[in-house]
Amino acid sequence: MKKGKIIHMKNLNIVNECFADLNPRVYGYDHCPPGRAVGPKAVNYTMIHYVESGKGTLQKNGEVWQVLPGHAFIINAGEIATYTADEEDPWFYRYISFDGALSKDFSRLPPVFESSPDFFRAVCDVTKMPCKRESKLASLLFDWHSELCAADIRQTDDYTEAVKQYINDNYMLDLSIKQMAEKLFISQGHLGRVFKKATGQSVQEYIVDIRLKHAKHCFAENMSVTEAAGSCGFSDVSNFSKLFKKRVGISPQQYKKSLNFKYSVEEK
Repeated sequence: MKKGKIIHMKNLNIVNECFADLNPRVYGYDHCPPGRAVGPKAVNYTMIHYVESGKGTLQKNGEVWQVLPGHAFIINAGEIATYTADEEDPWFYRYISFDGALSKDFSRLPPVFESSPDFFRAVCDVTKMPCKRESKLASLLFDWHSELCAADIRQTDDYTEAVKQYINDNYMLDLSIKQMAEKLFISQGHLGRVFKKATGQSVQEYIVDIRLKHAKHCFAENMSVTEAAGSCGFSDVSNFSKLFKKRVGISPQQYKKSLNFKYSVEEK
């Protein structure tokens, strides 16, 4: 896409072949003017856009996502959504809509996800075909379904590990589930449910446990309560002491004394 070249929306309607599993309905592309919004509206099929250049936002289910080049965003059947081109750098995207029994599998994907351009490049080539475009699109959708939805099973399992790793690496910083959900391109609610199901804990509970684990290490290094709290991401020493006693069973001061007693006994 050459900068400054405006390509108007092209909606390439195709014959509805009523394929049972994955049935392509519409595909096309659009170079949007600055600030142009589509919606709020609902569709009765699955619709996926791939952003080649520019940027914009997707809004649905009470949340807003920033969408950048190389990202795809999905609107599932029945969802009310609005997507808006950026005022300064409006997007150029390609899109495809489809229904069928397997289309529901795509609802497991995050609302916004990083995607290879290969699928939409192949879809673009279909426009040059004189006939049987519907069958070719269905074939491409089957391949994409295998790639995305099989990967999604792994990705869903990986969400928990990704969050754990992020918390372990950044426990000393100000953390929030909103921040982590944005990095994974999923909603806060979905991330919370996935994490709770996998670990039996909320994300916040896990953050506290990791911070307290490291606080114990700080006490072993003879840090003060204030120093340990600050080193482990607690901005309020009083709150740190309350949480420590609630989780560990004794106060930080008592824990430090128990360590000193242990070391003195070992030295004897």
